[in-house]
Amino acid sequence: NLTTNYQTNNPTSFSGDDARPISDRALAIERAMNRAISNRLTNDFDSIYLSSVNVGSSLELLVDKPDSNIDSNIVDSRIKQVDRLIYANHGTNIARSLAMLPPNVLYPQSYVGAISEMAKAYGWEISTWSPKELLQEGCGAFYSVCSSNINSESLDSSDRLVRLVYRGTTNELDSKPVVLVGKGVCYDTGGINLKSANSMKTMKHDMAGSSVALGTLVSLTLSNYSSTVECWLPIVENNIQIGRYINDDSSDIISGSYRPDDVITAVTGDTIEIVHSDAEGRMILADTLALASRKIIKQKFHSILQTSSPKIVIDFATLTGTCITSLTDKYVGVFTNRKRIISDIITAGEKSGERLWPFP
Repeated sequence: NLTTNYQTNNPTSFSGDDARPISDRALAIERAMNRAISNRLTNDFDSIYLSSVNVGSSLELLVDKPDSNIDSNIVDSRIKQVDRLIYANHGTNIARSLAMLPPNVLYPQSYVGAISEMAKAYGWEISTWSPKELLQEGCGAFYSVCSSNINSESLDSSDRLVRLVYRGTTNELDSKPVVLVGKGVCYDTGGINLKSANSMKTMKHDMAGSSVALGTLVSLTLSNYSSTVECWLPIVENNIQIGRYINDDSSDIISGSYRPDDVITAVTGDTIEIVHSDAEGRMILADTLALASRKIIKQKFHSILQTSSPKIVIDFATLTGTCITSLTDKYVGVFTNRKRIISDIITAGEKSGERLWPFP
């Protein structure tokens, strides 16, 4: 579509040689998306239709028709602006396309499979850990949410913690990475504290934080971002299952929904008394953020995380409906322990059409 729009809508602004790099990038992105999403996730769909920036119109707006007096530097600058639109647009499309999928199409196994395909397409490093592996390393908070999905035969489930790494153009292994974290609850029933019918509708979107983090990583990759970026995605479902204990050689595996009054030990050693099972986002993110921020390094993570601490950690999550109660759905709530960056966050929102409001 991108190539066609350029050729038909604005055939005179550039020569074929000028247009080809944009067309090639567009085709490469489209093929990667087809591999990562359409072929992998759509059981009943022939394809996922993604809206795309109209490159022809963009070029027409941003670039004057070349003549003998035009400055080539200006043309190059305008092309970069168009590239930026394309990269941002594709990241946004990925986030929206994943979040719109029904939960019988996008579930932990299919989601992790698609992420693996995207990692191949974009050249990312990828590591994954199963609930059983995480429990053995002390990630009790993460595991507690997965426990409702544990298979009694395999003593494991298809839930996963995923870590993606984009090596920036500087490619310095010891450089401080930018870390993106995204809540990836593919469906949230509320668990033992079951949601009402009205509240459960749209809970397929409870993985939107992960799709935003993933889309952001795509945009940064396409733009050849200079710094290393890590993307941590806890991919789970919050379901209901009758509880039972299964004795394993390595540990006592709990198969069944975690409950109010349970006391869970997180990877940091902190204990968490469960009040409500519908606070599952805080449980999976507690362990994920501890690992991503290098607060704790366990044996299985030692070789991977024995690197520089992050430059910044940005966490995207549909964490609680009370944020909508406070701000309505017209604003995004922002929490940070670095007050100096609040103005930068708000400015970024203004530039991208998002209203953000800082909480204490």
